[in-house]
Amino acid sequence: MLFLNKEDFYEVYLKSIISDFDRDTLSMLYQPLIGGAGVALYFSLQQDHKKIDKQFTHEELLNSIGFSLEVIQEARAKLEAIGLLSTYYKCENSQTYYKYVLYAPKTPKEFFDDILFKGLLIEKIGEKKVQSLVRK
Repeated sequence: MLFLNKEDFYEVYLKSIISDFDRDTLSMLYQPLIGGAGVALYFSLQQDHKKIDKQFTHEELLNSIGFSLEVIQEARAKLEAIGLLSTYYKCENSQTYYKYVLYAPKTPKEFFDDILFKGLLIEKIGEKKVQSLVRK
């Protein structure tokens, strides 16, 4: 894993359209798996994509999200592990440039049909709460 530096630059790309429904799905189903920092990072990166300027430093991200580099790095790893983010980078003239690619979350049906995702959620919040979410 490449360690972040606050002077590193990044750009954000969306691989999928991310709707308000996707944001709700992320909060209800994914947050127990990736934590609040993961959700906050995802939403911050999504907002950065909407800005006129397309290249940012991680220091700007630190200032806007209020987390340390270590927390951001851990949240990024969780987003990557669950398939919501891909990270690419290149080093040029002692400067590192990142490309973050965001993916929309699975639909609730896809999420619950996936035995791994459903199993992880049961492990985190319990069978009873998951059944309540399935009915919802």
